[in-house]
Amino acid sequence: MPMSGRLLRPRATGFNPKNIANLWTWWAFSDVSTLAQNSNGTGSVSDNGDAVGYVAAKAGTRNLTQSTTSLRGSLSVNGLNGRNSVFVSNTTTAGFDWTAPANFSDLPLTYFLVARYTGSASWLTLHNSTGASFADAADAASAPGANAWTGVQATPTYRANGSAIAPTVTRSALRTSLGVNTSYQLTVRGVRPNVGTGTAWRLGRLGGSFDFIGDFGEIVIYSRSLSDSEVTAVERYLKAKWKTP
Repeated sequence: MPMSGRLLRPRATGFNPKNIANLWTWWAFSDVSTLAQNSNGTGSVSDNGDAVGYVAAKAGTRNLTQSTTSLRGSLSVNGLNGRNSVFVSNTTTAGFDWTAPANFSDLPLTYFLVARYTGSASWLTLHNSTGASFADAADAASAPGANAWTGVQATPTYRANGSAIAPTVTRSALRTSLGVNTSYQLTVRGVRPNVGTGTAWRLGRLGGSFDFIGDFGEIVIYSRSLSDSEVTAVERYLKAKWKTP
């Protein structure tokens, strides 16, 4: 009998990302009620290995879609520390697409990610179709204020598993410190994308060696630079829910 995505899981804290103002989008891959097999939102997802071609945002209207069957992710029941996740692989450039709003480059963003990286040369997460990374914290950390990022505050904040990381750390060094096949939590605050406004963006896929391979657990994005206490609240919520280091 296939495993079901509706099994009992560890209880998270009572905090909800909607408790903090300016929640721009929130993708909770553990919530099978937000997943569908087809890009139009049809076809329920419940069993291990079910295709995932649609992820509804729990806040905002930025849904993730994948119209090509061979490029869709798949449900991993209890796949990430006892909770459901969605697995993507670059063997077929799998992942999701979404469209950024016209004012995307004007938004000062705070970005939270929970995932497990299992292998990729560039470890990309969110980026536009030409490869400019938006919310790959490792890319941001290796070149803050340059390329796909513009600093909103004097010193943008980069954090891994609840601890500050130097903005000069390289992608490979951060990858090594977090480890492969290990869940992690990344936070980027006070930066904004300066490319790709109003264009197609992608989650976990670009092509060749520039794809994320692994499981997505949760992504939360706010359209402002959160305070220290707000960042701590979100990080604690994600740590309690996902049992990250």
